[in-house]
Amino acid sequence: MRYAIDVREHYYVPAFRLSAFAVTGLRTGDPGATRTIELRTLAQGTGKHLVPLDRIIGRLVNASGLIGGLQAVSPTILGTLMDLLMQTERLHWRSVHEPAL
Repeated sequence: MRYAIDVREHYYVPAFRLSAFAVTGLRTGDPGATRTIELRTLAQGTGKHLVPLDRIIGRLVNASGLIGGLQAVSPTILGTLMDLLMQTERLHWRSVHEPAL
């Protein structure tokens, strides 16, 4: 699993977007084909591409308020989520084919 973060402006208001992808690895170690995974179902997801850490990330995404639109985003939980994603080298800028942050 890899995650991509994107921050863009929409009418001068910054918009934060986090996306999850199931990525197959090539023999060279580079990322191959990607498949988008819904963040809503990540916490309860099953499959060989999900490990327990991905379910924890899914729970943090649900608790942070990133999903749902009108909820306030918790800075503490969002900071914990970003820290976890960066420490495990799963977070990329705009595309999973970019180097990890």
